[in-house]
Amino acid sequence: MSKERLEEIKNSNYFFLGLRNGKTELEKNWRFLIQQAEEKIQLEERVKELDDAVYAINEAYRQERLYNEKLEKENQLIEDMYGRCDVDWLIEQAERVQDLKIMLKILGKQNQRYKQALEFYADPENHDREVDYGKDSGLKKSNVDIDRGFKARQAIKGDTNA
Repeated sequence: MSKERLEEIKNSNYFFLGLRNGKTELEKNWRFLIQQAEEKIQLEERVKELDDAVYAINEAYRQERLYNEKLEKENQLIEDMYGRCDVDWLIEQAERVQDLKIMLKILGKQNQRYKQALEFYADPENHDREVDYGKDSGLKKSNVDIDRGFKARQAIKGDTNA
């Protein structure tokens, strides 16, 4: 029953005005039926409100499910592209970095020794010979001649005193 039809019925109660004191059993039943119809309309409106709320909640759940599915697909793509992040693997890589740092330090020292040896042999003054006016009166040996590769051998062996 619509609200409009209920209003028409409620307004048509003139039928009861001519009856005894307006308190007949028929009038009581009539008022009860009107009250029931009003409650029915209110309940139907409430059901409609609840249906709308249920629809909104279901739509929100559907959107959340779609979003979660999208996130799962993206996470799977990331895992496929970069592999799983394994703690043991990360520890192994950290240890490897430490080993490489130690190796870099050792190679840096070795490089420094080679550089010093090469600088000695590359310096033209170390190849110069001087005239010896002493008792032998000849050419004096150069620093390279005196060294005879000693600095190079020490640099290769790793002796820093070369």
